Amino acid sequence: MSTSTLPPGAVLARVSRLHLDWKRYVQRRLQPYGVTPKQLYVLRQLAERGPLLPSEVARMVHADRPSVSSMCRTMERAGWIATEPSDEDGRRRHIVLRSAGRELLRRVPADRWRSGATPIDPEACLSDAERRQLHALLGRMCQTLEGEMS
Repeated sequence: MSTSTLPPGAVLARVSRLHLDWKRYVQRRLQPYGVTPKQLYVLRQLAERGPLLPSEVARMVHADRPSVSSMCRTMERAGWIATEPSDEDGRRRHIVLRSAGRELLRRVPADRWRSGATPIDPEACLSDAERRQLHALLGRMCQTLEGEMS
């Protein structure tokens, strides 16, 4: 099929399939560690950025607050995170990384989840210039959608 005959939505369908396939691949590789890709991402962000508000986590993982609350409860039961009152406003709660979460981050090797380090790298078939071009084009699509939604 030539690009001139691509039906509307074909690009988004391909991106969606690629994302889902990649997520499933990483999920299988993380299974022995008992952590999901989203949970690992949140733990990494907490390690890099420090305490986060639940609303910040929701934006980071592109999820609604109830989904993030559920995920955080699971992570809290595992002992990876805790919630603490904010220093500025005691009614607000911050999510903080606990020592068990740091230990999990140390145990999970990058070749289990990081694009470019895993045995399968979906970007490897692209040249550096193609990767930059694709990144820019997808960025334009994101900006268009964000502009329409705001």
